[in-house]
Formats: sequence, C-alpha cells, structure tokens
Amino acid sequence: MSVDTVFGLSLGSFQGTIAVYKNGRAEVLANEAGERGTPMMVTYKKDSTLVGAPAKQSLYRNIHNTAVSMTTLLSIDDSKIQEVERNLTCKIETKDGKVYYNMKDVGLVSV
Repeated sequence: MSVDTVFGLSLGSFQGTIAVYKNGRAEVLANEAGERGTPMMVTYKKDSTLVGAPAKQSLYRNIHNTAVSMTTLLSIDDSKIQEVERNLTCKIETKDGKVYYNMKDVGLVSV
C-alpha cells in the first residue's frame, strides 16, 4: 500500500502547526489569519469562546478566563500540577483523575 499524502500535527505548549506532505514536498498550512502557527489558547466568555489568535489578542483583557499550556497539563501527573500552575493565568483543579481550568467567569472547564 502506498501513501500519497501525509498530514503532520504539532501541538506545542504555545503554538500548534499542521503540515501536509504530498508529491514529494512538505507544506506548513496557514490558518485563517494567514499565519503558519496558531496560538494554543482558548478564552472563555459568558456568551462566546475565542480560539487561537483571537484568544491571544484578548489575553490581557480577559487573563483569568484564558486557558494556555493545555498540552503541558495533559502530559503531567497530579504531583506536578502546582508547579505548572504558577506559570498559568488561572487556577487548576483535578477531579476524578481529570484536569480542569477554574475560570473566573465561567467556572470549571475540562482540559
């Protein structure tokens, strides 16, 4: 079986990137803003959710309701959460083995 097209996904702590390998060439795809990397951030508001660049743009206006470093939290055990939490903009809680952001305006949000 031969594969003509391969997709690659990189989920970093601060940025995500998607690439396609096709016809012997790799190309990093641009997002809707024309950027090749998308910020790994989500801002929760009472009436909406912002993802990527819009979340980054609103980060300092809504810092306690913006989730960052999600991939970091998915890969650590409970004993390290307090260490990581010092660098985050909101509190972290664990419940039944799951990690949650405790957002100021919207409450618990699952990672």
